[in-house]
Amino acid sequence: MDEELQSLRERVSSVSQRVEVQLEVVSEQAAALGDAPSAARFTEQTVIADAWAAHPDAPGVFAAHHLPHCDHCPVSRTEPIGLGARDHGLDPAALLADLNALS
Repeated sequence: MDEELQSLRERVSSVSQRVEVQLEVVSEQAAALGDAPSAARFTEQTVIADAWAAHPDAPGVFAAHHLPHCDHCPVSRTEPIGLGARDHGLDPAALLADLNALS
């Protein structure tokens, strides 16, 4: 039992060290980007529920595009914006433009 516990501790320590290294790499990459323009936050592949929660004004944008109840829709947890917009006869590009205009 002690050997198993020690082995588990060693594996946890190893994973922890790798995570710390990856965090440093990501931090360095983020710092290197500096003030570079960022990519759009919302894409056609963004899950509707994630978009809804990503910005406090996002629900208003969905409502303005005649989608006021996405937060209550069970498929919003898995359905991407592009598919949802098209399924409701809407232009995904217009919805995304308004979402990405949020500051």
